[in-house]
Order: sequence, then structure tokens, then C-alpha cells
Amino acid sequence: MSNEYSISINIHYWIQDVAINIWQYTGDSIDSTDNLIEEIRDVNLASIERKIDDISTYGGS
Repeated sequence: MSNEYSISINIHYWIQDVAINIWQYTGDSIDSTDNLIEEIRDVNLASIERKIDDISTYGGS
């Protein structure tokens, strides 16, 4: 498998300004920030559900 890539672009003469960005996809990136977001989301979800339960039973109904 070759790691060499090439691209050929021909721009018409009447186009005065062109910018081209080329990115290489390297796969999914998961770091500790993603893990912390998941943990916080799970904790906050449990807290929100508990508060909804408390509100729905407020007043003895």
C-alpha cells in the first residue's frame, strides 16, 4: 500500500483567488476530554431524572 497521494487542479484563468485545503482522515480520535464529557453527562442525567421524579410526586399526588 502506497502512502503517496497526489492531486491535480486546473483553475480557470478568470478565477482570481482560490484557496484549497486538503485533510487526511486518520480515524476517530477519542481522548480523556471525551471520556469526561460522557461521565458528566451520565451524572447530570441521573440528577435531572431524580429532580423530575421529585417534582412529579410533590404534594402527595
